[in-house]
Amino acid sequence: MPDFTANAGTNAWFWWTILRLLEPAAGPAFARLGETMRTAVRSLLVTAAREGIPPRQAAERFATSGMTECYGTSKILPKCLLAFM
Repeated sequence: MPDFTANAGTNAWFWWTILRLLEPAAGPAFARLGETMRTAVRSLLVTAAREGIPPRQAAERFATSGMTECYGTSKILPKCLLAFM
């Protein structure tokens, strides 16, 4: 699995905690991270197998589509964070 896929878990935990979407305790953090990462990794591996591409390429596509969806045309304030402000 690409390193940036695993690193995304740390980033997700940070934002969930900062935005108060997750209790700042080990149990809830590990449970949510485990579920989220299993789903993401499974999706990446299924996509890679289905399209006959390496997992890194599937992860890059996933990351790029997420960036476009979140930021749109703005490179300053992600629209995906506006809901929390």
